[in-house]
Order: sequence, then structure tokens, then C-alpha cells
Amino acid sequence: MGAIRAFGTIFFLASSILVTAVVGNPGAGKQIGGLQASMLAEKSPLGIFMRERLQEELGDQLFPPPYADVALDESILPCAYERRVLSANRKDIRVNITSMIDFEFAPASEAAIIDIMSSTARVDTSHSTWTTESFHRLNESHVYEASLSAGPWSGSVSAEEDGLTRGRSLARMSERDVTMNVATTYLCPPRTLCRVETWTYSASIRGNSTLVPMVDAQCYEAWARKTYVGFPPDYETDHVDFEAGGGWLYVYYAFRRLFRLDSRIMLTNLSIPSVHKQVPQWSDFGAPYYSISKLSSPSVPVRKHGERGDSTADFFQVLPSNFENDVWWADENKYDVRFSKHVHDVIRIPTLHYDGSPKRTQVMLEIPIPSLKRNGERLHNKGRRGAKAKRELSRDGGLGRGVRVKLLWTDVL
Repeated sequence: MGAIRAFGTIFFLASSILVTAVVGNPGAGKQIGGLQASMLAEKSPLGIFMRERLQEELGDQLFPPPYADVALDESILPCAYERRVLSANRKDIRVNITSMIDFEFAPASEAAIIDIMSSTARVDTSHSTWTTESFHRLNESHVYEASLSAGPWSGSVSAEEDGLTRGRSLARMSERDVTMNVATTYLCPPRTLCRVETWTYSASIRGNSTLVPMVDAQCYEAWARKTYVGFPPDYETDHVDFEAGGGWLYVYYAFRRLFRLDSRIMLTNLSIPSVHKQVPQWSDFGAPYYSISKLSSPSVPVRKHGERGDSTADFFQVLPSNFENDVWWADENKYDVRFSKHVHDVIRIPTLHYDGSPKRTQVMLEIPIPSLKRNGERLHNKGRRGAKAKRELSRDGGLGRGVRVKLLWTDVL
């Protein structure tokens, strides 16, 4: 009995040292329980497999390409915005693991059964961002609104000013914990710290974005009717007061042409190349963004309104043809459009199911408890022993020190 008690006492000291290093000391607990646990998860064979699985899944959803609609200051053009279309490959995706410790348990000299009743996933939706190198360009006002395409690569645009959104609300949310009930049992070996963790995943992708000039036709029409005195109330008017019209005549006749082509056009968004040379103000706005040519003609740069070209053959008008992703586009079979503005962008997202719940994996970590040395050394500084136990976990992510990571369940596969 005495030997058994002595053994039990030794074990209690060892386990208390390790538990103190992991969760008892707030500073050590934060370091090992958060960052270190996530690093260990990413280095483990299971973690590597899960990250590669998600990388493959997210890579399959890069077509059609993700995009962000970024509204521009009204001084550039009322109701205008840029569509930033990201071009990237699967190899550009990086998946990270965030580990949330559900609980820890250390049996004495015999194995013990653990009942696992819940899983808590930590989701930081503030990291759903589309970040660009700079929203500020010379001689242009700052960007102040944005919205993203639907699908997994969605979130909110990270700008230097407001966090407003264009079209629909994508306001940032704070970090939140999502707990679900589970019913799992596990046999924890003796002299082992068994740690139950829930992994959640975030992803980032780097790529080059093509900037496409856009205008909200319905918004611009409302602005024109409010701004221009004498603007006709409808597009059925055959007689227009040219003297009263002044600067809005080109706008009115362009709107009437578009309305008669398809009444839906004036209710939606237009890429500027799809209405090339229809509205002078739109042409001036879009000129730096693209060049366009008929497929049977050499490509020519877009010139601002009133700017002379080398030939009258340079001038031609385009009408919208294809409606896709809430935008009208030029006919690709008739026109060759080449965009000239590109920026480096990064998207960061949490990985979620379509119902908004986080994708998660619950695992068991078996962490061997270091054996204490002889009694004389056991009486040595307790803080030094705690630091040693802490190092046991942190070296090589703990994997080289005998830490085993075992899958309990996952909803990722």
C-alpha cells in the first residue's frame, strides 16, 4: 500500500505541474492553450490532412472567380463602382487551424473513461475580409463602400475608412463561440494528460484582381432626373426641348436607346465597356480602365469625350448583350475588351457550412506526462519543473515529444 501511495503522490505532483503549465497559470495557458495548440494541430498528420482537404474543396470553388464591388466617391462619377475580380489558383490558398480546448483530464495510475458531452468552436468573422494593397490612388477620392460575391469566398472589404457595404449588409461581427452537444466516450491512458480540442479553420488566398468599371444604371438615372432641369419624365417623348436640355441631351438619348433595347437594362448594373461611348460621363470615367476593339479591328485605347483620335474609325458604340452576376456585359463574340488596371488582393475567411455554422473537427490529444526524477531532485524548484513541462509541449509542436493526435469526429469530410 505504501508503495502504491508513494507512486500515487509522485503522479499527482507531476500532473499538477503539467496542468499548471497548461491551464493553471493564465499566461502559460494562453500561450500553450491558444497559439501553441493551433501550431501543434497544423503540424500533426491529421491537421495536415484536414488542411489539404479544405484547400482542395475551396480551390474547386474559385470558378467563377470571387469578386468585390467597391463603390467610389461621387466626385469621380455618381453611382459608379469598381468590380475587383480575383484571379488565383488552388496553390495560392492557405488553410489555418484555430484550436479551442474543450477540457483536459489526467487519470492516475489506471486508465479512465471520459465522457465528452460538448464541442465549442470559436469563429472570428472579423477575419472575413478582402484586403487590397491600397484603396487610394493619385487624383482619386477614397473608396468608402463594398460588397462581395456570394459563396465561400465572401465577407467584407477591409478599407481604410468606413466599413459600409454596397447593396447588402456585410457588417463585421465579433468573435463568437458556437457550442454543440455531442456524445462520445474515450479511454484515456494512465499517466497521460488527455486534452479534448475543437478545431475550426480559416483560409486565405492571394491573387491579382482585375478592376472593372461599373455604373448602377437605376441609381444614375435617379441622379440625372434630380440634377438636370427639364429632364423628360419618360422615354416615349418624341420632341425634346434641345435648348432647355443643355448637358443632359446625350444622357437622355442614351437612356432611351438602352430602355428600348431592353427595359431591364435601366434597372440593373452596367459594365462600362458594355455601354462604350453611349454616355460621355461614363466614357470619361471608364477610359483609364480598358481598351476595346471590334474583333475584326485592331485594339484601340478608350479616349475621353471630345479627345480626338487618329481616325474616325476608332469611334464606335456598344450596347449591352449578356447579363451575368447582376451586371450587363459586352458581347464577347463581337468585341475584345482588355482591362489595364490590376492590384494584389488577399481574401481571408472562416470556413463555414452554407447555414453559417463553422466547419469543425473534435480531436483527442494524448500528452505523456514527464516522469519525475529521484526524490532529491523532485524537491528542486517547482517553477523550473513547470517550465520544463511547458517546454515538453512546445518543442516541435509537441509531436516530437510523444504527443498523439486522434480524431474523434469531423463534419469537414
